[in-house]
Amino acid sequence: MQKHPTHQIDDLAQRVLRDALPPTWVLNDQHNDYGKDYLIEIGEDNGDLTGSSFYVQLKGQKKVRISADGTLVKFSLKSKHARYYLDKIKDLPVFLVVVDVNQKKGWWLFLQPMLELDQTWRKKGSISLSLSAATDIADTGSLHEAVDKAKKWMRQHHPESIHDSVVAHKERISHGDPRFDVAVSLVNDQPTFKLLPKEKVPLTFSFTGDSEEIGRKVNELIDKGALVAFHPGEVKITGSRLFEHIEHTGCLIQAAINLTGTITLACRDPEGRELARLSDVPGRYTGGRKELWFEGKFTNSPLTIKLGPLAKGIGGVVTLNLNLHKWDGRPLNQLPYFDQLYQFFHTLPKSTETEINCQQDGNQVFSVTLPMEKQPFAEPFAHYLTALSKARQVAQRFNVNPAWTVEAFGREAQEDAEQLYAIFFQDGWIKRMPNVKLTASCIRKTFRFDVARQARKPGLMRLTSPSTYLFLGETIEVGQLVEEYTDMSVKIIRRKPRPLKGKGKGRKKKKGGINASRSRTVKIVLVGSQKTIMRKCKEDQPFSELPAGLSLLSGGTKLIQS
Repeated sequence: MQKHPTHQIDDLAQRVLRDALPPTWVLNDQHNDYGKDYLIEIGEDNGDLTGSSFYVQLKGQKKVRISADGTLVKFSLKSKHARYYLDKIKDLPVFLVVVDVNQKKGWWLFLQPMLELDQTWRKKGSISLSLSAATDIADTGSLHEAVDKAKKWMRQHHPESIHDSVVAHKERISHGDPRFDVAVSLVNDQPTFKLLPKEKVPLTFSFTGDSEEIGRKVNELIDKGALVAFHPGEVKITGSRLFEHIEHTGCLIQAAINLTGTITLACRDPEGRELARLSDVPGRYTGGRKELWFEGKFTNSPLTIKLGPLAKGIGGVVTLNLNLHKWDGRPLNQLPYFDQLYQFFHTLPKSTETEINCQQDGNQVFSVTLPMEKQPFAEPFAHYLTALSKARQVAQRFNVNPAWTVEAFGREAQEDAEQLYAIFFQDGWIKRMPNVKLTASCIRKTFRFDVARQARKPGLMRLTSPSTYLFLGETIEVGQLVEEYTDMSVKIIRRKPRPLKGKGKGRKKKKGGINASRSRTVKIVLVGSQKTIMRKCKEDQPFSELPAGLSLLSGGTKLIQS
């Protein structure tokens, strides 16, 4: 009786695989397991098993297909096998091993991620796979490393296996002491356990060692709530089997207050009257029985408050951190907690002290008074918020609500906000403009030369024109605005008349001897003095308390006496 050629190839492929792997690796045949030929467990050089296992699907061929450049080994896998590997096997990685029985060489490929990457094969009968020619099964060091990475990939892509691990951890801890439940989390790829007592569990801590050093550690632990490292032999915990090993291994211990709460900051004047307050800033208290810290903030606001260490009879230190980018991208008139922050910081530089009340569950637990007005940023931030408050009022006035960012609200945008606020909410925007010069073109036909001659002496000048502002990306048509200048004089720019071509009969003159080719406009220059001040205001606002002067209407098209 003769063995079928396919079986002969399978036997030869198995020999190549066994000869390539170290003798300490255990190959478990999977005779009745569909699509998996071996379950291989990796062994150490000294013969110890690692517990790290993976499946192998072995495929032997008389001659494998190699790419033209010799870097890839080609193999076609049936789609029904691909579906099984990707959809059903979620505990261990599956490695395809293709063996050329004539060359007695083999190559491997971790299947699941390749099958997941492009699943168009589901509509076909097979999938074409490419194995790197560098993945020689004789290089067991690289194969071992690939198996470790593959197992991590499986854990990350199949949470149910992690769930099983968490359940196992919980069962082990609960078995050690059923009075505890446990919450398990993964921090930096390491399991972290939080013990949750179901009932009161009396524990006794015994500390031994150098009295001065141990005393310092206990004070840090109890009074400050710090995380303290104890070496083996320095601490013994009795009362639960879960902590018996600590005496021999050492541990990190923290016995800290960790409670949610609020603080309220109130600015007061020298007579103790309240000027402004920030009420019920939410946060968390941490620390020990003699030293507390508080850190909190209004959600989505730029302000973070850190207070501490607080101790009775000592007081404390308050640190205010401001990150205006927290407001980036939000509508100008919906900046979170703007009104509270503006009122508080606008008042803070004027106050003499700030009372800080700490509350927990509505009850006051601590109170301290600090000179917060000395914070170096208090006054500059108050000025910044004032400019921002004016911008918000301008936006409401013109029914716009642009997105706000720190970059967009730069110096130019702040100046625009100041101008528009002064124009529409005050008596106008005033700016010193010494020796300013302005030019204008007036229609000669309606130009008042007599008025211009009177204006040679310094006086008041008003220029009226329609105005547009680009406000935080929004175009605002603000209507007719007036620029009012003090101490201005008018000079007419005289030009020589153009010479006329031809002589005698061809020469035409108009009344007064001025030729017909002269300009239809009159150029004038408005010249200021060292004392000149400009006021920009609405058109309907009254003249300032100055003598009557000249007005230029519609961008300088007409000069009239005011």
